[in-house]
Amino acid sequence: MRCSKCDSDLSVRWYCSSCVAGWELKIAELEAQLAEFRDDYEQVVNEQCASDELHCTCVPALRKRIAELETFLANIKMTPDGNGAIGGGG
Repeated sequence: MRCSKCDSDLSVRWYCSSCVAGWELKIAELEAQLAEFRDDYEQVVNEQCASDELHCTCVPALRKRIAELETFLANIKMTPDGNGAIGGGG
């Protein structure tokens, strides 16, 4: 049996030592993403809201996206023609 990614011989081991580094990188990425989810959850759970408000765990992601869009809009407004393209839109 051979590794489908690097064609290493898998008859001795069930895993390919050549691909382990790629797995470790992916695991690190997933662990970082999980830590971010946990941090976001903690932030939402610990947030003090008005008594008639209840936030879900999507709030940090939405706030991050709003900040990205606000920055994008500010950059567009700084261009000469106001549409993000210097020198005219067409």
